[in-house]
Amino acid sequence: MFQVLSFLSCFDLARLSGTSTRMHEICATPSLWAPFVRLFRLPPSYPQRLLVATLHEHIWLRPRLWWSDRSSSGHLVASTFDPTSNTIALRSILTPHIHSNISYWSRDPSVRIFTPTIKVCRWREPVITLGPDVHPDPHTGQIHEYSQGGTLTTRIFRVSPLPPAAPPGSAGVWPPRCVPSDVDRCRCGGLRGEPSQPSSLLEASTDLFQLRREFLFGMAPLRGELETFSAIPEAWYTPTASRPYRGIFVGEVVNCGYQTVMFLQPTDTRIEAVKLTGGPNATGGPDIPRGEFLFVVGDLRDTVRIADEAEWPGAHVIRAAARVTERSMKTVEQC
Repeated sequence: MFQVLSFLSCFDLARLSGTSTRMHEICATPSLWAPFVRLFRLPPSYPQRLLVATLHEHIWLRPRLWWSDRSSSGHLVASTFDPTSNTIALRSILTPHIHSNISYWSRDPSVRIFTPTIKVCRWREPVITLGPDVHPDPHTGQIHEYSQGGTLTTRIFRVSPLPPAAPPGSAGVWPPRCVPSDVDRCRCGGLRGEPSQPSSLLEASTDLFQLRREFLFGMAPLRGELETFSAIPEAWYTPTASRPYRGIFVGEVVNCGYQTVMFLQPTDTRIEAVKLTGGPNATGGPDIPRGEFLFVVGDLRDTVRIADEAEWPGAHVIRAAARVTERSMKTVEQC
């Protein structure tokens, strides 16, 4: 029986435990819950039964990074667990700009070099907080949170993913096709979209959700954009000995401010830089929105020259294709 129960989700395991006293005793076996609790990276002293008993409906929203399809700019959030309040919260990741030192490239003085000072942090006010007193809809998993005063409602929708054989077009799909295919995808929401809710929680993805905020002015609610969030697998940004360039970086994109870029390294010799966040072009020119390539290094062995300038002495200058507008790329050299 334990082998069969080990295939159940935390939600189904919790529901089964409520059917009888005997099943409650069986489902309380620590080894059944260990795979879910391990995802929270809790200290050994933390009572795992407390986490299971109070938050089993929200364990799918375990601590990790999520990125959304918010129009143009994108949105990066972290789901975190607070053992003191026994709650899970979503908090926006911010990159406030403190200041930049600007110098000019000795090889070409027309090129500016920005050396920014950035402090990456989580916003103190959560997007939403889920605790033992917050219960999702038993069929669709929809969650509501009301602000104090009742003027703001935040809704989280569980999502039914697209089948693996869905058409390969990238328009209207999140996460975009520029990231690896080993993740669930669904249709984007936008301002007028409706959530891709499952007919039952058995169909709901644990790596996707959608979020919408509604503001109440008078008697008419003002609906915000329906954002689609996708979990970012740690393997995408965790460096290894053979693929050391993987990671998530913050930098200044010319005329577009400070933005977050993820370096994917699908092979030992290739780098694909994908924008997790975007932003408007301060000069009114075209911007590269979130979910698009910023640049691609086809072969790390394609060394054009060894840098002799003072800024990067001895660095290998590698040929890459860089994005210059939303739809075009050109070959450049980069260190």
